[in-house]
Amino acid sequence: MGKELQKLKEENDELKSRNQFLEEIINNAPAFIYINQVDKIGDTATMKNVWGNKFYHDDIKYSREEIDKLGFDFFKKILHPEELAYTEASIEYLKHLSDKDVFGGVGRVLSKNALEYQWHNSSAKIHKRKADGTPWQFIGIGFPLKENVQTDKQFLDLIKENMQLKNKLLLKSISKREKDIIKLIANGDNTEEISKKLNLSEHTTNTHRKNILKKLQLHNTAALVNFAVENGLN
Repeated sequence: MGKELQKLKEENDELKSRNQFLEEIINNAPAFIYINQVDKIGDTATMKNVWGNKFYHDDIKYSREEIDKLGFDFFKKILHPEELAYTEASIEYLKHLSDKDVFGGVGRVLSKNALEYQWHNSSAKIHKRKADGTPWQFIGIGFPLKENVQTDKQFLDLIKENMQLKNKLLLKSISKREKDIIKLIANGDNTEEISKKLNLSEHTTNTHRKNILKKLQLHNTAALVNFAVENGLN
């Protein structure tokens, strides 16, 4: 019995040593590592951060207790409004991911009590699924970009690529009928002309136009035309 207890003690000590080693690596890594959880895909309000390493908390300046208390409001506080809008639009997209898919990009983050947003680069993938296979937790890694990097051509190219990826996510919310209307708007057709070509009432056409602007987070027709041209919808 003595030998068995000694063996169990040695195994326990080894396990503690290994865990301590891994914890040191995670907390000393020069990047933030985090786990976000979405309890119900399609319901943005159920999204929350459930874990972050030391670098993560040091960077955003929020404690574990504060993040847990805020829930989804935590993302409202740290994410730039444009990034938050894309996050909300992409929640539904998450359920189509495979365990190998990696998503992410660059975005602006506001640390607690900071006056300006800082650009961050991050990537994430599915960490855990529910029993029915629905994505549940997502593990991510990222780092803040230094100011001198933000003026480099490589960074500007990254921003352009990031916007293209975000636009693809937004386009997933657009129906075929709405895409037809976008194309006609981009080609210069007015409401009356669009209605005749698609056999719609002018009221229905205007309703579609308003819904399109809302889905794409655009404010006017000029911005919609630019979006159409940039994404090959003209």
